[in-house]
Amino acid sequence: GFILSHTSMPVKVPDEKDIDEFLPKREPQWLLDVDNPVTHGNIIMPKDYPKIRKAMQEAQEKAKELIPKIAEEWKERFGTYHGGLIEKYRCEDADYILISYAALGAESKVAIDKMRKEGIKIGLARLRSFRPFPVEDIASLAKESDLIVIDRSISLGMEGPVFTEVKASLYGISGSKVYGFIAGLGGKDVTFKDIEKMCKKVVEDRYEGYEWYGIEG
Repeated sequence: GFILSHTSMPVKVPDEKDIDEFLPKREPQWLLDVDNPVTHGNIIMPKDYPKIRKAMQEAQEKAKELIPKIAEEWKERFGTYHGGLIEKYRCEDADYILISYAALGAESKVAIDKMRKEGIKIGLARLRSFRPFPVEDIASLAKESDLIVIDRSISLGMEGPVFTEVKASLYGISGSKVYGFIAGLGGKDVTFKDIEKMCKKVVEDRYEGYEWYGIEG
């Protein structure tokens, strides 16, 4: 949004040669080749459409296994780790776990550290992938902790998309509570102090239901 468009920060970019060595050789399946002609089109017959959608779903399930593995390989090669499907921070003994994503992640860590110093047992789970969604990781987090979700989007007519997905992930397998907030739409800044205020509403039993935070300012 607005903040990301008009601010900058240092970025470590690996050497292009090292990246090329890390990536598998690109071998495109479909080429415009006069010696091996094929028909390209955007029409899929009804009998074939379900097969294609099923193949897409199977690819997503395969990606769920590959993403954490490749993240570990990247860490070994370049020394940085991006958390696979989900990045966990100070979750080991947490009574509450905040689920955030994207630019909220760095601010969330500051808020978590501040609340920890105050004796609040809270951790952070930073989503790195929305599809495939890390259902198993979310279920594992909820075994001992209630979850707080901050969405920067709204699925109109429903709720925040991550809030909805988290609840669906726990349906029938967990009694943990899930608390939801919407904040920062349109690039509006969400500071670590804002994140702390939202979390403390839950911790201090002042949460009154799914809430749009900060729209009055």
